[in-house]
Amino acid sequence: MRSLLLALNFAVAVQGSEHFAISNSDVLHFPQSTPKQALNEYDVSNFLSRLMHTASPSDHQTVGLPVVDMFRGPKAVLMLSIEGAADSEVESKLHSLNAFNKKSKVYDIDSESAAPGLSALKMLSGGHRVNRITDALRAGAIKICASADTHIEHACGPETTNFVWNSKERTFIGNGITAALLYNSSQFWVNLSELGSLDFDKNVFVANIDGIRINMDLNDEATNRLFSELSLFSLLPSLVGKSGVFNDDITDFILLSLTGLKNLGQQHGKSSSLYKAGLKIVDAAIPTILEQWTTIVGEGLQKIIYSKNSGDKLTEKYSVHTNRKLLSLGQKLQAGASPVTLSDIAEYQIVLWMAVLLIVVVFASSISLGVMKFGEDDAGLYSQFKSSDYGVMAHGHVE
Repeated sequence: MRSLLLALNFAVAVQGSEHFAISNSDVLHFPQSTPKQALNEYDVSNFLSRLMHTASPSDHQTVGLPVVDMFRGPKAVLMLSIEGAADSEVESKLHSLNAFNKKSKVYDIDSESAAPGLSALKMLSGGHRVNRITDALRAGAIKICASADTHIEHACGPETTNFVWNSKERTFIGNGITAALLYNSSQFWVNLSELGSLDFDKNVFVANIDGIRINMDLNDEATNRLFSELSLFSLLPSLVGKSGVFNDDITDFILLSLTGLKNLGQQHGKSSSLYKAGLKIVDAAIPTILEQWTTIVGEGLQKIIYSKNSGDKLTEKYSVHTNRKLLSLGQKLQAGASPVTLSDIAEYQIVLWMAVLLIVVVFASSISLGVMKFGEDDAGLYSQFKSSDYGVMAHGHVE
């Protein structure tokens, strides 16, 4: 009964406009006319393609988006997507997000995507079956995707450096990321000192929200995922930018999808003290994340924040053309099942049809050998030797 009430409470009051905020930049020129009232993911795909000077895989026509300088582009494009930030009861409490929006150009987004991975896939693919806008980036470009939602990895594709959440290990895996690194070396924890402190012995973050002490147990998966995402997003700039990779003139792309706040509300309810503490922590972490990336990349960083609703839509209605459909990433994988990639499909098809071809060749060869017959050699086509000639040569007569 309690879980049902939490679900009902979570589903109510999540409706509202989603926002796509683009920071002002020297390489962008915003149209003077009133922008389109509501964009969708395919419009975002076209804009990102323009911003990174790549060909858009989408055939969708977009009107009212910023014009990008033909000869210059940003050093890097940082896109921070926050699930649940556009909820009506949440948006007013994220003061740092509101401050960013006031300094930026904000577009309303009309999204019908029920899953973060599917929404990201639409924006990066533009509705194309295979291609993504990041595939056309120049050689040597940095392409990073990070999220605790495993579907984001598939949306970004195999050519992207993906930081993937491991539910068994309860942390991000690969690329040198460990739980100890996330909970010890990130500037994120230093900036959280005003909101609370981390107790390593008890594995608890003790938050002090408006004079109320709230123990946030890091053994709780939703809480751990929220802190891990925020810490990773703040830590990545120092890890990636150590070798000065952002000093060249190649545009890089970074997608950070924060899903921990949404999961915290789903598991504990938006009226819970844990969720209220999570809101304060996210509000404090947003400036830290942007500041860390700006410090590493410099003034050439193009910042984008996509504020999304946390409510799941009941249907998926999307198509650029009737003959183009994307695979739904909203379906959950069975326990222990691994996702199928395009390379896996290609390998399976090659092995399958090569086996079929080999069977056909062997069968045809066997049949041919079985029915083969040698006829009378009256014309002497098969051999120059004749038994009658042998009798004449040996005995001087023909028997």
